[in-house]
Amino acid sequence: MASEPLQDDDILELGVCALDGDDVSTSGGTRALDAQRLRAAVCSLQSQGLKVLVVGRRDFEPLLTSSEMVVSPAATEPLDVSRLHCIQCVNADTLVDLLKAAFDYRCWFITNGNVAGLLSDWRLPGLRQSWLRRVLKRFHAKFEFDARGSFNVALPSSVREHLSGRRPSRRDFGGALAPSAAAGSAAPSAAAAPRHAAGPGGLSEPPPPPPPPLPLQQQQQQQQQQQQQL
Repeated sequence: MASEPLQDDDILELGVCALDGDDVSTSGGTRALDAQRLRAAVCSLQSQGLKVLVVGRRDFEPLLTSSEMVVSPAATEPLDVSRLHCIQCVNADTLVDLLKAAFDYRCWFITNGNVAGLLSDWRLPGLRQSWLRRVLKRFHAKFEFDARGSFNVALPSSVREHLSGRRPSRRDFGGALAPSAAAGSAAPSAAAAPRHAAGPGGLSEPPPPPPPPLPLQQQQQQQQQQQQQL
């Protein structure tokens, strides 16, 4: 299926990602919950400059921020609570809530789940389905853990460029215009502005006043001369 053109407000926050906490912590339900894996994923993403929304069927924040957690040897960066926000699911399917969070924040998302299976799922409102069709191939990222337990994710190209500082994070898609251009207005050029000679202290002087009117007798004489010329 070909990707539909992006709209200007489809993805506004390249520096924020929504992470499937259930998928990461249980390897898609194939293992018992492992909070160390989830913490390693969050720390890895934060170390790249990202803010992370962790979406899951349980509240992961107490687990991730507990002082009693044994940090994995693969972790090289501390967890930054100020760049972490945990969202607890209200649906049985985490993907439904993950896409809601990504849609609400207009950010990209990370999961190994079958997101394409929700393109026509009635549980997603029509507006969210349309958004998903436009962003799925560009802003859905998958992850893996290597043998050392390090988290790896293939960042979308626009996210990589944003994190490297090559372009801004907001309204960078679909040919969005800069605010001044979008408004259709431009600052008046220096050549178009009226200019007067600078007076003392560099201040502009007002234009000279108009000449005073001629006396009545001179006006009558000018009128007689004009009539004679005709």
